[in-house]
Amino acid sequence: TSSPQYSSTIRHFMPFPSKIWGFDLTEMKWNAFKGKNMYDRRWHLRRERLIAYQIAMNVCLAAECTATYSLSKYEDLQTHVQAYAFTLVPAYAVELHNDDLIAAEVLTIVFCVFVATLFGADLFFLVLWPRRTYPNWYNKTRLALAVGITTGVLAAALMSTVRAFHFISVPS
Repeated sequence: TSSPQYSSTIRHFMPFPSKIWGFDLTEMKWNAFKGKNMYDRRWHLRRERLIAYQIAMNVCLAAECTATYSLSKYEDLQTHVQAYAFTLVPAYAVELHNDDLIAAEVLTIVFCVFVATLFGADLFFLVLWPRRTYPNWYNKTRLALAVGITTGVLAAALMSTVRAFHFISVPS
């Protein structure tokens, strides 16, 4: 089957480098994702951070799914109203003014993807490399991104719930 002279070479061969961006890939242990290992209290605030990351990602996943569904329904509504207006005699050209809702939904989707990217990567790094300390510039950048992304999610939530009414003055 396999010759003995090649077996030791094949066993120690890695098709990729053992360190990428300073992360030692030989330290990766997939059993780190077990609940007992993930929520180990040996590291300061690790359990609380993991819970906060998971809550943020799940809430944003629900918001993203809802925004995607709502975006699809508003687009369908606009298409159906315009198609119906063309069947009338005389045909009417109509418009739905739902651009603010569509913009809010797109903003929600974009910022929820940012949440999943930032907090998902941080969760992954925290689980697989709990001993690693990051440089101060990285921690400050991550904090600034987290604040900016959270502000964006809040803005998207407010934008999709607060309706601005436009009153048209009709000459008398």
